[in-house]
Amino acid sequence: MKKIILVMSSFLVLSACTFKDKNPVQAIVNGVEIRKSEIPDGESLDVEIKKVVMQTEAKRLRMTKEDLLSFFDVLKTRKISDKELDQFVKKKLEDKEIKSQTQDEILNLLREQQYEAAKDRYISELMSRSTIWLMQDGQKVKYPIPQKSPSL
Repeated sequence: MKKIILVMSSFLVLSACTFKDKNPVQAIVNGVEIRKSEIPDGESLDVEIKKVVMQTEAKRLRMTKEDLLSFFDVLKTRKISDKELDQFVKKKLEDKEIKSQTQDEILNLLREQQYEAAKDRYISELMSRSTIWLMQDGQKVKYPIPQKSPSL
């Protein structure tokens, strides 16, 4: 009887060691596990990490992720100075990225770029304050926080 139990327990240990998780943890962000199945097709792990960073910050502040980002909406309607507009148009002309657009279209483009840049800087700041681990071969590896992007 003891031999049967010993053989059975050995089999269980061996099978547990060779069992491969079909939904492994890809990263741990502020204590929240991100599993492979939680990453939508065509989306990178980095995008999912940013989402979790935003969700944990919103939860900490007792608001939704959308409410957290709504603070940046003011940038979409703010007044653009003539100097800012001239600098933007000059740069776009140099880069040959500007087409025949109205002044309103150019202003909206500038506002949208400023909005995205501010949002990206905020997310980068949140990520630098977060604890982010990548799982590689069953080991935790510190997530390399990207450098802050330069402001416009």
